[in-house]
Amino acid sequence: MEPRLKEQNFGRYESTPRDGEEFQIAKAHFLDHYDGGETMMQLCQRVYNLIDDIRADDRTYLMVAHNGISRVIQSYFYDMTNEEFAAQRMIGYLSHYSELPEGEIVDEMLAILSDRNRIMQKKELEYNNAKYNEYLNRKRTEEN
Repeated sequence: MEPRLKEQNFGRYESTPRDGEEFQIAKAHFLDHYDGGETMMQLCQRVYNLIDDIRADDRTYLMVAHNGISRVIQSYFYDMTNEEFAAQRMIGYLSHYSELPEGEIVDEMLAILSDRNRIMQKKELEYNNAKYNEYLNRKRTEEN
């Protein structure tokens, strides 16, 4: 088995019910290590590195994985908006249940929107940081 296809390590939430209230709150944080686990970004990097290695090889591979890894693989090959990635996450979440209280669905949707907002804030901060660095580099060049 290829270890980079393993599901996300949810740290202290490993081997706990996936529908547990505390876990549901925690998994809304894409950049959270879950006290010893890995962030969503680390998961993506791990899977993307595997795909890069496979693409550099001329053999044919069959990858078998669960929904979380499948979403990451899909995001490698197809540009996705945050909404599209979140929609895939929501579909994956709902597929595990035959009956789900409306409150649970709403809670999951709010968690997904919260993730999206954090990602958008991060992108905005990165953009502002890049602009500030451009300004500093321009000043430094003018001084020389």
